Amino acid sequence: MYKRRISNRRKHMRPLGKSANVISVSALTEYYDGPPAINRITFEIKEAELFGFSGYDGLREATTGRVLIGLSHSNTGTVEAFHYDTRNGITELI
Repeated sequence: MYKRRISNRRKHMRPLGKSANVISVSALTEYYDGPPAINRITFEIKEAELFGFSGYDGLREATTGRVLIGLSHSNTGTVEAFHYDTRNGITELI
C-alpha cells in the first residue's frame, strides 16, 4: 500500500474546513496586444471540490492556468491560494 508523506513545510498551514476556499479568483483580467485574453473571471474552489474549465481554443484556459500557478501576472484582479496572494510567488505553498 502506498502512503503519501507530508513534507514538514506544509505543517504550518492550518486546516481549512469544508466550506473554506482553497483558490479564490476575483475579477482576473489579462491583456496582450489586442482584446483581453482573460476578461474579469471570478470563481472560488472549496476544499475537496472538483473543478474544471474549458473553452473552444485553449488559449484562455492556458493563460488562466499560468496566472494561477504564478508563471504569469494578471493586469487586474486577485488570485489567492490557501489565503496567499500568488502575485508574490507560490514558493510559500510548495
